[in-house]
Amino acid sequence: MKRHLIFRYAHWLLPAALLCSVVGCDDGDSSSAGSDVVDCDRIDAPPVGQTGQNIPEARSCSRFLIFIPEQYASQVSWPLIVFLHGSGERGTDLNAIKKHGLPKWVDRNPRLPFIVVSPQLADSDFDWLPADVVALVDAVACRYAVDPRRIYLTGLS
Repeated sequence: MKRHLIFRYAHWLLPAALLCSVVGCDDGDSSSAGSDVVDCDRIDAPPVGQTGQNIPEARSCSRFLIFIPEQYASQVSWPLIVFLHGSGERGTDLNAIKKHGLPKWVDRNPRLPFIVVSPQLADSDFDWLPADVVALVDAVACRYAVDPRRIYLTGLS
């Protein structure tokens, strides 16, 4: 398998660039962080490891796995990695996402120093909607100690 498939998967570049530009825009004023999310309570002591969650405001990305490292502390800002699965992991079984990539890897390495969010598309959803991914990132960043300058997007096709 070739490592450089940028031209084959160029249709991902625009949504990924849009997501990175929206999520990555931070003027340094922490008072405005999370202002778009209503009724958000910071989770100070979440369960560590990888667990399934549901955040309705993320629409097509509302069902997801979230990995919290063993050493998580809400007083520290943590990098966030969003992992988008391939077409074979769609459905309602969140464990299907653990077949490949970061969700598989973090189960085996619970001390990794970052938060990982892995949403799951339903069978009926055709593709990732950038607005829904951004809504998921906003909701997670509001609830957990996420560093807004270190939000990353990766995935499979």
